[in-house]
Amino acid sequence: MGNKINFWSFVLSWLCLILFFIRGASSHLKNIIIAWTGIHPLIFILYLTLIVFILSVFGFCGISNWVTAIRSFFTAILCSGLLIILTYTILIGALFELP
Repeated sequence: MGNKINFWSFVLSWLCLILFFIRGASSHLKNIIIAWTGIHPLIFILYLTLIVFILSVFGFCGISNWVTAIRSFFTAILCSGLLIILTYTILIGALFELP
């Protein structure tokens, strides 16, 4: 079970990173996500990345060899970096939001 969580958290972390870059390049995606969920796309990606980070921490239980250890470590670093960038972007954006 832990090995599957490890693998899928790795895949989902790349998905979060791709969504982050696609969102930065496309305003059409922003309108689709707001219509679908009702929240800002960066907040949606932040929540998704937070869930994936929690899964990556649970994925540390599935370490069986050095490949899965590197994958778990890389996933946790990728998710935590993306969480920091998204949080910073959302907070700075909220500061400059017009009333």
